[in-house]
Amino acid sequence: MSKRETLVVFFITAIIVVFIHFFLIPHFKEVEGYRSNAISSLERARHSVEGASIDAYLVRAFLKRGGFTFADIGTDEEELNKLEKQSYKLKAISSLERARHSVEGASIDAYLVRAFLKRGGFTFADIGTSEKELAQLEKS
Repeated sequence: MSKRETLVVFFITAIIVVFIHFFLIPHFKEVEGYRSNAISSLERARHSVEGASIDAYLVRAFLKRGGFTFADIGTDEEELNKLEKQSYKLKAISSLERARHSVEGASIDAYLVRAFLKRGGFTFADIGTSEKELAQLEKS
């Protein structure tokens, strides 16, 4: 190989190294960051009392942004839906308890009960209340 050919190979190699260092590695770290964030959000959703709905949203967002699938992090859409639904029920129960024991602001909590029930697909009976009780709480 001539000096010129060696020099060309050297420069091509240098360009490839620079490309990998400045473009591919940061992109890979960013993509892996989305995966690790999705895993962290999934673990929080699995162990959270009421915040699973937010974490389930984040799991979906991180997976989409990083180009991953549910299987890549050991879950599926059904598990996320279940976690979300459970979260909405717990939020509705929590809001109902606050409304029942609140001196002021019961109407806001009663409104939240309705919103969480609707979002999770639950009935008043599912959380131990009725339309009548919520209407009374909304007036207070």
